[in-house]
Amino acid sequence: MDFYFKFILPVSILEIIAAAVGTYLFFKNKIKRPHTWVVYYLWLMILVESYGFMVGFSKQTNYKYFAFLEGTFFQNIFWAYNIFIVIYTTLFISYFLNFIKNLRERIIIQVLTLGYIVLALILFIDLETLQLPVIPIMLITGSLLLFITILLFLLNLIKSDQVIDLKTYFPFYVAMGYLFFLLTTTPIDIYFKYYDIELNESYVNLRASINLYINLFLYSTITLGFILCFWKKKSY
Repeated sequence: MDFYFKFILPVSILEIIAAAVGTYLFFKNKIKRPHTWVVYYLWLMILVESYGFMVGFSKQTNYKYFAFLEGTFFQNIFWAYNIFIVIYTTLFISYFLNFIKNLRERIIIQVLTLGYIVLALILFIDLETLQLPVIPIMLITGSLLLFITILLFLLNLIKSDQVIDLKTYFPFYVAMGYLFFLLTTTPIDIYFKYYDIELNESYVNLRASINLYINLFLYSTITLGFILCFWKKKSY
């Protein structure tokens, strides 16, 4: 449980704060589409991680709690994370496409995203693959596709008048958060097979530390964006 309190709980608290702030602004009618997608993503993330905590806690207590999970498909958390990764990757690609004006760029990204979804569906038919901790081809293609989309968004932003007022431009906060997130987490996630505290403690601690700080940065950035862009005025 020390691992949970040190590396996971701080991020969970910040995720809930970000989701709560976004939800408050949503009900105040200050957030419109497509920015509401970010709020939906935050609550979906909280739901998936709550399930992950339930699975982890049940294993830690030798299924004294949540015993109904033992021996079932659902005692493995990775299937949920693998599906979630495809959902949030597709969601954020679609989000940033709203701010890319070049029609050719939009079509290319949309076609590649469709291919990414089809690849996921083909791979996920095999339940053993779905339960893998990391599916390298999905991790690399999804991260690369989202990374390219964010770069195209930033290039479009540089060419627009909005660049002179980034402080109140919410997509910029999301882009910066996820750009650093992808650059830091993707390389270490590729080596997830070494994630065993008994066999490779140094890798486990390194991965946990990087995930802690980059997630704190990501959700702090999103929360700051909500406040600066929507609390008193709308983002355009």
